[in-house]
Amino acid sequence: MDKGIKSVFMAGIFLLLSLFPCPSGAQGVKKLSVFVTIPPQAYFVNKICADRCLVHVLIPAHMSPHAYEPSPRQVALLSEAQAYFTIGVPAEDALLGRIKILNRNMVIIPAQAGVETRPMENLSGHAGPDPHIWLDPQRVKIIAQNIHWALVRLAPEAEDAFSHQLRLFLGELDRVDGQIRRLLAPLKGKKMYVFHPSFGYFTDAYGLKQVPIEREGKEPPPKYLAKIIAEARKDRVTALFVQPQFSPKGAQAIADAIGAHLVFLDPLAYDYTNNLLKIAISIRENLK
Repeated sequence: MDKGIKSVFMAGIFLLLSLFPCPSGAQGVKKLSVFVTIPPQAYFVNKICADRCLVHVLIPAHMSPHAYEPSPRQVALLSEAQAYFTIGVPAEDALLGRIKILNRNMVIIPAQAGVETRPMENLSGHAGPDPHIWLDPQRVKIIAQNIHWALVRLAPEAEDAFSHQLRLFLGELDRVDGQIRRLLAPLKGKKMYVFHPSFGYFTDAYGLKQVPIEREGKEPPPKYLAKIIAEARKDRVTALFVQPQFSPKGAQAIADAIGAHLVFLDPLAYDYTNNLLKIAISIRENLK
């Protein structure tokens, strides 16, 4: 996002925040009730907010963010929340309009503001930005700063605490980034065959190349599938990376066709830094 546009945009958010003062998380005072879209975001907010927020996740880790309907309990919680942090996944487009009607006083904060995106691959080339921005810890540092910015305006009396927590979290992100860089350095330039194209930011960050099989949220047509199987055989692929939010049936058939095994990686796990390291270790162990 252009810096000038971002400044104007954030100024508008600041105005909204000033119109709806919220309770702090100090002892004896009700905590901030905030919503996020996916579990990794809850980790980010909790890291910065410490014990001053009640963070609710809209889409659970076991569900795909591509199609989700809030439960009745979530609807009730949404009607009382002070803020919603978006991340830029497509599911938000359909849900946010309904959420605004449900709770007109809730401030919607684009935690993804200012994050540079990569294009999402599809069968005809590219189709819009890849939404999986949280899989690059350096981009998460921008997300964290946006979250901090908003929390300070929601609860200005806790600014020192939020700023301290932000510094700790940014250090945590730098440490895991360094660990992963060292771990994956020997694999630089290697192709990582994935069923769903969730790992483009991760592979870009660490010198790998994502090769997706599923595109546009659909299983590939026969012609493209034959091409990808031939390429995988040529590359002597031994592992096909999949995520637990999707049925492994189609991926297993492709893995069988190329003589590979399935390796599960979860891009939506809550324990962000440990999970990111776990993903890197699994790639190091299975990518030949």
